[in-house]
Amino acid sequence: NPTHEVYLTAAEASKIPRNLLSDLSASPSVAGAGSVSVATYQPNAVGLIASVHRPVLLMLADTYYPGWKAFDNGREVPLLRVNHTLRGVILEPGEHDILFVFKPSSLVLGAWLSLAAAGACLLCLIVKRKRSDRYKKPLSMQTP
Repeated sequence: NPTHEVYLTAAEASKIPRNLLSDLSASPSVAGAGSVSVATYQPNAVGLIASVHRPVLLMLADTYYPGWKAFDNGREVPLLRVNHTLRGVILEPGEHDILFVFKPSSLVLGAWLSLAAAGACLLCLIVKRKRSDRYKKPLSMQTP
């Protein structure tokens, strides 16, 4: 029953502080835990507003993929892989503005490499043009 239990690997469970892990285990039901609403939903960003009365695991029924990052009230928090394929975060009691952002390091690296390659091509064109200008001889208008 997904409203009472979730599957976490040992690696994912190790991201949860021990005191919160025991609190989560003690009260697995979602009844009366609080509320959550979707603020924004875009391909590369999901924003949620949550108000919880006790520690909870907020599970977003969206695919987990490396490159997603989670922020709670502007502070990066551990993103958990829940039930093998979904994303989740641990919330302590209180008000939360949660933002899931997709920004894989491969995308950033690819952008930097593309920029470097474009710069190298531009530099090659400039050097080639300067060399060709240097070897051009002006034509003389005089005849012998």
